[in-house]
Amino acid sequence: MTSDFDKLINYIERNLSFHGTYYEKKYLKRRIRSRMKRSDSNSYREYLSKLKNDKKEQKELLDTLKVNVTKFFRNKDVWSEIDDIINNLVEEKSRPKMWSAACSDGREAYSLAMIYMENNGSTLSNNVVTATDIDDKALEKARKGIYKASRTVDIKKELSYLDNYNEYIDENENTYKVKDKVKNLCKFKHKDLIADKINRQFDLILCRNVFIYVSNEYKMPIFKSLKKALKPGGYLIIGKTETMPYELRPEFETINRRLRIHRKK
Repeated sequence: MTSDFDKLINYIERNLSFHGTYYEKKYLKRRIRSRMKRSDSNSYREYLSKLKNDKKEQKELLDTLKVNVTKFFRNKDVWSEIDDIINNLVEEKSRPKMWSAACSDGREAYSLAMIYMENNGSTLSNNVVTATDIDDKALEKARKGIYKASRTVDIKKELSYLDNYNEYIDENENTYKVKDKVKNLCKFKHKDLIADKINRQFDLILCRNVFIYVSNEYKMPIFKSLKKALKPGGYLIIGKTETMPYELRPEFETINRRLRIHRKK
């Protein structure tokens, strides 16, 4: 017998084009319950009935379900290592190819671009960073490159990893705008890590804090896709609480176990 929760997920998948089965059930329940509370729904059945007849709630739910937790230079200890990696890549090939997978609103991608410029000094390169996400709303914000500080979002503190961040960011009171010379290094695209093929190869891939939300059956396909998209000797960095599948470990050298930095053999 199909539960009310499963009926709700089936409706979301069929009618709202959201692949709910990709995600951990506890993650989905937590996000859906937050919308149920806001919409005064007391059960999954009641919420499904409301969802079917409320276009605004459909949009609100989709925005809630999509993973959008991000910062500039999130986990500064990781970025210190990324800085060294990019410096080495620039010395080897001057214009490395980098991919921010599940880039959300673009802050991770722009962090990569700024570190690249710190190490390279050139503003002539274009599309050094490919950044992808399934959330078109987040991608639209990423392309604009405008971020506002708030009581809970301290953009200035995020950017403080770089002493000279004003070289790359225009600051006006609580608004921070990424300069064109940084934006020109990044290309933002809609891409589903599970369903879409990756047709390029990269020297560095960041896919951080994605696997903690993905159900177990889809983790391996994503890892295999990332491995295929890495050049030999390329680096893969995942979240600090995430783990490389045992079957793939022989194909990677672990550069830093604590920070989850791996290099393809």
